[in-house]
Amino acid sequence: MTSQEISLPCAAEKLIPHRQAMCLIDCLLERDRVQLSGRVEARLAAGSMFLVEEHGLLGEYLIELAAQSMAAINGYDGLCDGANAKVGFLAGVDSWQCLALPEVETLITIDLQQTFEFGAIKIIQATLSQQGDVLALGELKVWEGDEFPS
Repeated sequence: MTSQEISLPCAAEKLIPHRQAMCLIDCLLERDRVQLSGRVEARLAAGSMFLVEEHGLLGEYLIELAAQSMAAINGYDGLCDGANAKVGFLAGVDSWQCLALPEVETLITIDLQQTFEFGAIKIIQATLSQQGDVLALGELKVWEGDEFPS
């Protein structure tokens, strides 16, 4: 199978299965397959289901941004390789710190770095920032394979 480079930025809808209200990221900006890193961009929409009137922004939003960002990288790699993206899911969250909440309708940058891989499990270091200020950081465990385990 021949590998080809797909131009970036690339819209999230081309890379992940999430649609409408559940598609939280906008586009993949950068991907370095040698360094195993990537950068994604998102905006917290004013009408997001993660903004709950009585509670404000749900903390799970930032974790989901990081997980969808990893899915976008997986989708991009599949497109470049002329193959289907692997199926995947978030398998765990380690050492997660939420330092600040994002402002509505302001760009959020999600930087990911793969630090470990064992079989279908990958460990990803995620840093989410907005206007140069770190919002959250931590490690995600993701599972990626050709089909869901039975």
